[in-house]
Amino acid sequence: MFEALTRRALLAGAAGAALAGCRGKADPRVLRVGCMGTLAHAPSLVGLHSGRFERALAARGVRLERAVFGAGPEVMSSLLAGAIDVGCLGPVPAVTAFVRTRGRSVRVVSGAASGGAVFVVRRGAGIRCAADLRGRHVATPQLGNTNDLSLRAWLRSQGMDATEYGGDVTVSPMKGSSMLAQMRRGMLDAAWVAEPWGARLVADANAVVLIDERDLWPERRFATAVLVMHRAYHAVAGDNVRAWVEAHAAEVARLREDGPRGMREANAALRGITGRGVPPAVLGPAWGRMEFTTDPLEGTIRAMARVGMELGMVPRGSMAGLVGTA
Repeated sequence: MFEALTRRALLAGAAGAALAGCRGKADPRVLRVGCMGTLAHAPSLVGLHSGRFERALAARGVRLERAVFGAGPEVMSSLLAGAIDVGCLGPVPAVTAFVRTRGRSVRVVSGAASGGAVFVVRRGAGIRCAADLRGRHVATPQLGNTNDLSLRAWLRSQGMDATEYGGDVTVSPMKGSSMLAQMRRGMLDAAWVAEPWGARLVADANAVVLIDERDLWPERRFATAVLVMHRAYHAVAGDNVRAWVEAHAAEVARLREDGPRGMREANAALRGITGRGVPPAVLGPAWGRMEFTTDPLEGTIRAMARVGMELGMVPRGSMAGLVGTA
């Protein structure tokens, strides 16, 4: 099982390298930004929805284009393929792409968020510890994303494993809406997810929080979302990347200086960009588990990478130069 997963990682690595090589010529007159519709991406979502990102780039004569994705690996695939130039995503897909392309394609240029990831279990399922997950069905947003790695690493630390490694826990990639529907029907026992889906499953699917991932990290801080650039774009339009990073830092500062206002603006941005806002009963608990920061928390990224390499989810290789400035 483990060997099969490793082979898949190697094949995906070859595909990623091929995509990186196929990337078209960068256009310095346009900056294409990718992010995800989760609360960890609130600085990007608010900056895009408010028009502040667009105005910051327009001042340089640059047109801004945006794309919203469902999971970090999708953002990274689009970045490597040349569909976007910069993006916000979880650290694990960023590390995977960096190692696969030997640092030639991508670089982390800023932090975005810490926290905001939880492991929830269906109330009444009798799950109180890792051992209770034997024979159970657990979901993560996507194979190979940061939440997926966190779940598998925690299982391993508790003497358990996913079925891919010969263990007893079935782990399935699943959209948040499917998690909600399946947990309501009793078909899904647990999920490791980013906010607001953790709070949503608690409010609407009778789930309870078993683990707040902050409790697994020193000082309760770990990278949830980071900013990543493609080096080919930076080579011809470095000033555009720096303008985007600066605009993002300004949004982080806004969210930190006035939490209630930031929460309202983030919800309005989610509604405007994804078509789905978050009910107040869900938004409050989810927001309370988040911290927005420009610190990439590099030590935690490297820790995730080491665990990912041990699990065969991240190819082995050097991480020298992974984090830098725009």
